[in-house]
Amino acid sequence: MARAFRRLVGEPHGGGNAAAQARYKAAKAVYQQIASESGGGTQPTGTIFTSQLPTMFENDSPYELGTRFSAEVPGQVTAVRVYTNILEGGVHTVRIWRVADGTPVAGPYTWNISPGTEGWKTFSLQPALHIDANTDYIVAVSNSSDRYYAEQPHGFDAPIANGALHTYVGSGVYTDVVGAMPAFNWSNTNYFRDVIFQPGT
Repeated sequence: MARAFRRLVGEPHGGGNAAAQARYKAAKAVYQQIASESGGGTQPTGTIFTSQLPTMFENDSPYELGTRFSAEVPGQVTAVRVYTNILEGGVHTVRIWRVADGTPVAGPYTWNISPGTEGWKTFSLQPALHIDANTDYIVAVSNSSDRYYAEQPHGFDAPIANGALHTYVGSGVYTDVVGAMPAFNWSNTNYFRDVIFQPGT
């Protein structure tokens, strides 16, 4: 397919003029985009959530708050996301747990979030975490000393599926034991703890 592309657009050789080089580069970018979208390129990253938004914010107690999820294919968790309001800030703790044996497989990492903006905040994992297919994990981010956190009661009354990532009824989990794996459920609440996932071995 790549050879056919070069014949089609007339790949320039050394000494070609600048205009021809520019046309070739533009056509090559279009080709690579089409190949990627048709499955011929690298697979895109994915997240658990798409357009879901919190319906309220609380600041009642210190918690470990999480989302239980699995992936259809193996891959890498490259980052963790959390949704905050404009007041939430300070030191949060990030962990990812393997549910079957309650083992923390990433973290604890310290994440100091600056207040002042509402929306998704992202924490990059260094190194990225390999996760296995069809295995349950919990991504957990504590709240900080200001105790704020986002929530959507009944946000997990039904599973959420986005690309290779899947959740369950009741995937939003919490515990008030700092440093422990969150495992309790209240009204199927979503606490907006998310991952950025790259499929691949």
